Amino acid sequence: TGEVHQGVMLIRKLLAVQEDAPTDQVVETGVAPILVKCMEQTENTRLQFEASWALSNIASGSKENTMYVLQTNAVPIWVSHFSSQDPDVVEQAAWAVGNIAGEGFKCRDYCLECGALPPLLNVIVGPIADQKLAVMQNSVWALSNLCRFKPCPRLDLVVNAIPVVLQLTTSSVPEIVFDALWTLSYISDGPDRVDSIMDAGAVPIVIEMMGAQQTRCHMPSLRTIGNVIAGSDRQTQVALNAGALHKLRGLLDPRCARGLRKEAMWAVSNVAAGPPAQIDLVVQAQLFPVIIQTMGAREPEVMKEAVWTAANIATNGSPQQIHFMVESGLLEKLSSTLGESNDVNVIVVALETLASVLEVGDKFAEEGECANAYVDLLAEQGCASILENLSETNNNDSIRELAQQIGSQYFGGNANVMNNMTSGTFGGGGGQGYEGDADNGGEFNF
Repeated sequence: TGEVHQGVMLIRKLLAVQEDAPTDQVVETGVAPILVKCMEQTENTRLQFEASWALSNIASGSKENTMYVLQTNAVPIWVSHFSSQDPDVVEQAAWAVGNIAGEGFKCRDYCLECGALPPLLNVIVGPIADQKLAVMQNSVWALSNLCRFKPCPRLDLVVNAIPVVLQLTTSSVPEIVFDALWTLSYISDGPDRVDSIMDAGAVPIVIEMMGAQQTRCHMPSLRTIGNVIAGSDRQTQVALNAGALHKLRGLLDPRCARGLRKEAMWAVSNVAAGPPAQIDLVVQAQLFPVIIQTMGAREPEVMKEAVWTAANIATNGSPQQIHFMVESGLLEKLSSTLGESNDVNVIVVALETLASVLEVGDKFAEEGECANAYVDLLAEQGCASILENLSETNNNDSIRELAQQIGSQYFGGNANVMNNMTSGTFGGGGGQGYEGDADNGGEFNF
């Protein structure tokens, strides 16, 4: 009736005020079940819309209010509204389901169990989303929340969204592209989930979006490609073949936002954890100097990722690749890191990296029947004194032991030893430069 419609509209307006909405007072009246009943009135879409709006305002209040709305069995009704021919009703249903799914993984899973995703996808690809932009925007945003949070939703419940999401990346509306890209990042979060987006052909599309004009697209695209690179060597190679390293290099520019640089270096670090053939691609992308430069970044979280990247190369790279890192300034940065950082984990990783690099120097020295030239390079950086200081004054047992071990093995435990060392050289003259991993038929000239 008209009176019911007016009453529901009044409740909706009360709940729609910007500040201090009387949500708790409205809940205490016990009106919510009545609103649910009104939402079921398919012959009166205006009443459905007003009741849906009012109830979604209650759900978007406190956590307790959200749980209360869930108990009214409103979600299955909102899901049924996705099949409505009224754009306003569909828009409000998408807003409500998106809000509830956005409360966390338990609410998300409940919405998925209510069958929210298939009809929502139908809305996105159907004609009703073309009638009203807000329907599309709300629906794509709701879709992203249905795929969000950890633990991730079951892959079989969300995998059908991937081709729809890929279509959305071509939208002319930035917000839609932004939400679509975040959706891909949520779906691909885990090595056992990466194949689902790879099989759909998402990798080259997302890599292209890493360089999009809309800078808001960079982070979700980067997160998705980071998920791919963090997978198996096979999955990593797919991203590398599609040009991921070139885009990552662009996002490591010091002018880029700190969060982007941290994520980009994390992705490079995962490539560096792979086989020498993949590390060779890091060399070819001219990323070694960028890694070294980033080890000196002012932002601790960015610097830490760069140190880990260097550590991975020192552990997984070929001797030639490690030497090229040294030529790029690795020992200088390791020395400054050890002398300046207060982060225990960073210092430990830097010491372990230094030990690995010096072992490679030992191998080159043995082959060339000369002294370990890396020790001389460290002498120029005052590294012996830094190691001595760490071994004597640091509060961490692991740091003291590692510093003492390296100092004793290479510097006799005495910083003054460095001043009397004779410089060693590798091989016999020639130009310097990296020409590929020796294991792949390349040759390294010293």
